[in-house]
Amino acid sequence: MVAARYRDIRFLFPYLGQLIFFLTPVFWRADSVVGHKRMLLQANPMASMVELIRRPLLGQAPQPQDWIVALGVLAVGFTAWLVFFTLYRRRIPFWL
Repeated sequence: MVAARYRDIRFLFPYLGQLIFFLTPVFWRADSVVGHKRMLLQANPMASMVELIRRPLLGQAPQPQDWIVALGVLAVGFTAWLVFFTLYRRRIPFWL
């Protein structure tokens, strides 16, 4: 909806996606991070979602905190979508 309202934002989304991808431990191991950078890694919700996929592939069970973070992000995202879509659904056709 944001990209429909402000047309220039759609060009920003691929770059934000790439930035989040490189900040998430896909190409590097989360175990190698120490110090204050470890706190930044734990604040990244995408890192928990990657762990939900990575651990079963390695034969390990996902940690409960990863499930809590993933379900929390789902709840917050769904709630935000529901609120904004309810408020602006009549305006979306005019933005397109």
